[in-house]
Amino acid sequence: MRYIEKHITEPYRIYACVSGVERNYADLYYFCSEEEGRHAEKLNYLASEIIAKSNDDDILMFIDGDAFPISSELVPFVREKITKHELVAIRRDENNIDIQPHPSFCATTVGLWKQIRGDWGKGYYWVNSRGKEVTDVGGNLLKILNDNNIDWFPLTRTNKKDLHPLWFGIYGNMVYHHGAGFRPPTCSADTATVIDRIAFKISRQFQKHRRLRRVGDIIISGWILLRLPQWARIYRQICTNEQFYLMFQT
Repeated sequence: MRYIEKHITEPYRIYACVSGVERNYADLYYFCSEEEGRHAEKLNYLASEIIAKSNDDDILMFIDGDAFPISSELVPFVREKITKHELVAIRRDENNIDIQPHPSFCATTVGLWKQIRGDWGKGYYWVNSRGKEVTDVGGNLLKILNDNNIDWFPLTRTNKKDLHPLWFGIYGNMVYHHGAGFRPPTCSADTATVIDRIAFKISRQFQKHRRLRRVGDIIISGWILLRLPQWARIYRQICTNEQFYLMFQT
């Protein structure tokens, strides 16, 4: 919250889904829901609630729970860009060339979202840099934008220092996305070292077999434990040092 309060100086309202969270956060947000469902379903639900109480020219901004602004230039930048491109969003080229808008950060107008009937769901497939057909949250939105010939501006990774090929990302020097903030921190990009590749591939092979799946889970759990000190260190920095992101920019 404090990063939003610090870097967004215009009036705003926060709509949030906090299902599965023990603490009651209702007093922190304009609208707070415990709506159950998958990632895309919650985003679509929140968008419908926002649209019902907003004007068409209001900025609609999606921010994942593990992402936040790190620059006060973000809102002026968004206002300038959506006059030309209509929508601004993170694009994670580093994730095997994901080409869809990513909901860790996306901004457009309420009017455009209503017009195109925006949808964060999976379903639309593309071929990634490994030659595999994939889909993910934002896939359907990509198809909608393409079908309506809507130009969008991608915010891409601007890290000068990477502790991980996907996590701990800075985009456009304005948005930080921690990555995997609400699930085990594993992804297909975990090939930074030979040990990473071996552990990841072995665990996946075990997990393909029902009787051996537990072995694969143990291997990947051990692999995650090796990463936890790094995650804990960065999380402490986020909580105590509002300029923590400089470690990735210099």
